[in-house]
Amino acid sequence: MKKPIKASKKTSKKTSKKTSNRKILIIASDWHSGHILGLMNPETILYDQRIDGKGKSVVKELDYTLGEFQRYLWNTVWMKSIEDIKHLADGYPVGVVVNGDITQGLKHPEQLVTTSITNQFLIAEGALKPMLDKIPNLNLNSPANSPGRMSWKRPASTKSRSHIALRKWLRMGRWPGAKV
Repeated sequence: MKKPIKASKKTSKKTSKKTSNRKILIIASDWHSGHILGLMNPETILYDQRIDGKGKSVVKELDYTLGEFQRYLWNTVWMKSIEDIKHLADGYPVGVVVNGDITQGLKHPEQLVTTSITNQFLIAEGALKPMLDKIPNLNLNSPANSPGRMSWKRPASTKSRSHIALRKWLRMGRWPGAKV
């Protein structure tokens, strides 16, 4: 009678992979949040904040429906890319650099979803939300010419994970832990 064959003590590729120093760096450019052709999460809530005749701040939600190109950009390009990144990263750290033009600003006002810079940052925050929700170990970076010097307040009362990350991103001006 033959002795049973014992399993090899060699480390499998799956096990050895865990000791790797692998890191994924994603470069995302030119979101143009706030432009009618810019990246926008359909779940983003925009606000109109005004001072009434009595000097009190009045905030109301605005309605906006994505255009055909924005739906294509969001569903077919952005969300698919996030799933691909999640699969590629496989739990390893992912760094994201937003390489300029995170918002549209006020140029070409006739082509804007909103002229409110606050709303444009909310749109950018909405674009980050699924990435932050779906990809563990995500770090954000800001280029040198980012709008990090600008201050903005989110009218909504709750602070989502993407809001906290975006504020940290703007405050730090770089990917946490990055050597500059």
